[in-house]
Amino acid sequence: MRYLFEDVALDTDRREIRRGGRSLSVEPLVFDLITHLIRNRERVVSKEDLRAAIWGGRTVSESTLSSCITAVRATVGDNGEDQHVVRTLPRKGFRFVASVREEAEPVAPEAFAHEPTPVATSQRSRTPARAAVVLAAAAGLGTIAATLLVLLWPESDASRRTSPLRAIQKFDAATVPLVSDEMRGVLAAYPRRPDVKALALASDGVGVADGAPNSDSAKQEALRQCSIVAKRLCRIYAVGMDVVWSKEALPLPVPSDLHVEPLDIPLVPDEIPIFSSRGRQDVAERYMKSANPRALAFTAGVAWFQVQRASREEAVRMAVEHCSVNLLRPCLILSVDGFLTIQIPKTRRVVRTFLPSTEAEIPELDRERIAQIYQGREWRALARGKKGTWHPVAAAASEAAAIDAAINACSQADGECRLYAIGNFRVADD
Repeated sequence: MRYLFEDVALDTDRREIRRGGRSLSVEPLVFDLITHLIRNRERVVSKEDLRAAIWGGRTVSESTLSSCITAVRATVGDNGEDQHVVRTLPRKGFRFVASVREEAEPVAPEAFAHEPTPVATSQRSRTPARAAVVLAAAAGLGTIAATLLVLLWPESDASRRTSPLRAIQKFDAATVPLVSDEMRGVLAAYPRRPDVKALALASDGVGVADGAPNSDSAKQEALRQCSIVAKRLCRIYAVGMDVVWSKEALPLPVPSDLHVEPLDIPLVPDEIPIFSSRGRQDVAERYMKSANPRALAFTAGVAWFQVQRASREEAVRMAVEHCSVNLLRPCLILSVDGFLTIQIPKTRRVVRTFLPSTEAEIPELDRERIAQIYQGREWRALARGKKGTWHPVAAAASEAAAIDAAINACSQADGECRLYAIGNFRVADD
């Protein structure tokens, strides 16, 4: 379906938005928000409605919701003052007010059918040697309970597509992301499956197809199989023995930015910064009371954890991978087995998380130097000079000592300095 309004064309089949004839790069969450508002344009859509429809009822802060609406307005050429496309109704919600024209487009032959059909109805599935098999949270994985917290990336049926991707490596079951070590063992049989084959992944499901007439058919069938069990976005991970998952699909932090060894400091949910009270309550009730091994990954306003995994390493890996793939940004590890892995600042207001290797404000050469120093133990801090100099410190005895050391180092090289980060948290200037 194509929705036309103002100078914008939104295509739900292709998951594409064009404005003024130009294709826009839009995050999946923003696309789904716009689509939901359009489809419900005859009424006011409340914030709770959005949380239920877009975030699956998970905890979402007011600032996150506001940022998403701002991104929606920017995408469609709206603004907060005129509101000629999306209107805010105080204390009620939002309504799509622009005039909309709908156009139904014929489905291309190669288009993927998003509604999964039962496996029993697939002719290929009746032929064991060429069956497309579903490998989801099965194969004995019931003994490994995974708890996903606070924000799962919800996707509409139309989002269960994959964009053209390029091969970057050869398939190795030991490096497949998002799945448990036990599932990696199951996928070790993938290379022996007959061609043409494909593997699709989601944060909560896996689909494998083999014996297809061509690669497009294999991809479509793998996506279909994945969608039977997955409630999240399925993407093609491998075609044949080529891994085609793009770097953008899983924006992991670099290893040097992660601190995964637990400190002798218990995590106190109420002290988690830039986090809602409901999110802190979920951490307290679901993460803190769960059995080890467990790990909690974190980024601005959102946490994602894995509990009762087979090992600490698996818990850490899967927490980071699931957080990063669902939020499309690198996440850090905040806690392992109920203990902090990084210190939480107490003397400054935290505004977001900070990963040296991906910090856009820092020049690349400085990033490498800061990331190397930041591999040291807590406390760590970073000061920035007015002339553009950067001054990291590590292994300080306390938060105050780290701040003083960073500022003093900066002052010796620059006339005016300010604190930029404490550990892995960006702090406010005030």
